[in-house]
Amino acid sequence: VIAWLAKISLKSAVRREWIDKESVLSFSIALALFIMGLVAMLGSDDILAVFVAGNVLTWDLWFNERVATSSFQEVIDALLNLSYFVYIGAVVPWASSASGQNNLEIWRFCLLALWILFLRQLPFVMGLYRWIPALHDSKEAFFAGWFGPIGAGSIFYAHIAVVYFEYPATPMLPIVFFIVLASVMIHGGSVALFNLSLSRQTTYHH
Repeated sequence: VIAWLAKISLKSAVRREWIDKESVLSFSIALALFIMGLVAMLGSDDILAVFVAGNVLTWDLWFNERVATSSFQEVIDALLNLSYFVYIGAVVPWASSASGQNNLEIWRFCLLALWILFLRQLPFVMGLYRWIPALHDSKEAFFAGWFGPIGAGSIFYAHIAVVYFEYPATPMLPIVFFIVLASVMIHGGSVALFNLSLSRQTTYHH
């Protein structure tokens, strides 16, 4: 609700030229921080709240179009992504993943990762894309359904389960880390394939 009201206010401010492009991007960051603080004080899940708010803010793609060419956003994304991947590479529990204990075997990891990556999101988006305003055809639905990398959020919640709910770190953390690694590799490789396909279509078109 807060994000919906904020989007209406932002659209009104842009229409009246009360706000410039740089401030539109700052608006989203301020909104995220406000919602995080508010929900944290209420004792609820601030990450989930910010995720929902972000979806509401970008649901009709209006906000995306306003910040698409923002260099500040690209710099922040690059810094956060690089820092995150350095951290993941440093803390991946390779020894536990290859130990064979607790049924931690590579072939089980691979089957689980493929099952999650292919079935957790793609079938639902393909089946419901007709009711999603931002998706116009099955190709866009496939693209949106396929690209849903698993990363920081899953590792964060896995550590929450270990620290606060006293779940055993093994096998939970090795499984989560391996799925994140598989997601990074598979989705990262898919980006290259999609770029190659788009380049060929453009070349043939010209």
